[in-house]
Amino acid sequence: MILLGQAGGRACLSVERVAINVDDARIADNAGMQPVDEPVAANGPAAYFASVPVKAMAAAVREAGIPAEVSNSAGTFVCNHLLYGVLHYLAASGREARAGFIHVPWLDALPTVASGGVVNAASFHPMLSRGAVATVFGADADEFFHAWSVARFVGQVAAAGKAEYPLPLYANAALRDPIDKPPAGSYESGGPTDNVLDIWKAAAPAIDILAPDIYMSDGARYRKVLELYRRPDNALLVPENGSSPEYAKYFFAALGQQAIGWAPFGVDYTAYAQSPIGKPRHNEETLAPFALNYRLAAPIARELARLSFDGKLHAVVEEKEEHTQTIDLGRWKAIVTYGVPAFGFGRDPRGNPEPTGRALVGDLGEDRFLVAGYFCRVDFQPSDTASGAQREYVRVEEGGYEDGVFRPIRIWNGDETDWGLNFSSAPQVLQVSLGTY
Repeated sequence: MILLGQAGGRACLSVERVAINVDDARIADNAGMQPVDEPVAANGPAAYFASVPVKAMAAAVREAGIPAEVSNSAGTFVCNHLLYGVLHYLAASGREARAGFIHVPWLDALPTVASGGVVNAASFHPMLSRGAVATVFGADADEFFHAWSVARFVGQVAAAGKAEYPLPLYANAALRDPIDKPPAGSYESGGPTDNVLDIWKAAAPAIDILAPDIYMSDGARYRKVLELYRRPDNALLVPENGSSPEYAKYFFAALGQQAIGWAPFGVDYTAYAQSPIGKPRHNEETLAPFALNYRLAAPIARELARLSFDGKLHAVVEEKEEHTQTIDLGRWKAIVTYGVPAFGFGRDPRGNPEPTGRALVGDLGEDRFLVAGYFCRVDFQPSDTASGAQREYVRVEEGGYEDGVFRPIRIWNGDETDWGLNFSSAPQVLQVSLGTY
């Protein structure tokens, strides 16, 4: 068991040899505690030696090019307390495990930028030689330190701005291919690409969101980007998308990944053209696929946000070779098909002429679902197929939300539900109640 702590005044890594049975704090710890001349363990021995090979460990670190030494004092603060406490527990419990402690110094010198805009990794800190950096980061060293220096600068600017006007801030990311993962130099490195998100989070804490600009219309790559940028420490925001019609469906994919925002790039009526990655000119025809998204989502935005926050909003989008998709909803599963007739079984879905279909399903609880989509059919089946139970549409209401309450405008009849719930280009929101027989 290797324990770690920071010792800002030391010049190298320190492998601790001994822990003593005393807490004597010069300052309070993070919990506000400041014991003075108190034992760590009332009935414990005066000291414990670390049970790891301290000299061999220090020598191995030095061989890797990083200065290191054996230390004979872990102090009398929280680091010593932790090491003593662990060693005392192991001794008292009889567990056969070894434990030691390493003190790490501050890396307080900022990296410097060499010619060509790439960080010279060896200059990151005086205690690190190029061999040491290469040992830790390998071939990625220069790229990682480049990202660190850019992020530190951007983070400092962001922090200064927030001190004057505390608005949430995000940083756009020009992306690398998330599947092929090409080497640095073949894409715009330095920014928050998927391989340096942790670096940006550490170096620029004033930036609230690292946000991908997605100009990859391939479904696998688009979905991978959403997956990589949706993190517990990073809300998913997609501030730029390609403006060609094939990108419109990914609005649904982003909602299904709990995105808080999504926007196509440059969709106003100007002479600006985004060709070849977008349409050469914007007009009602080219913008219509995007308008469909907002026409559907705007009236129910609050409900979508609530479902998304609770992790109860699911979405799929059509792919060229994937004409049937399944959404797991616990005791139910939603079956989404593309290119089937509105009337009839539709056992052989062929897909739409262009893969523009998309569907949303929100779990409202108690066998009730919010369902919406375009150019698709959504049907439901019990997840337990062995039971022989068949789904029944108890009630299908079309409507919208007003002050958080669903207000139906009509009830779908049997002809509209016998084969499933069929969606065309009309913006329709359904509240569906299911049963079995």
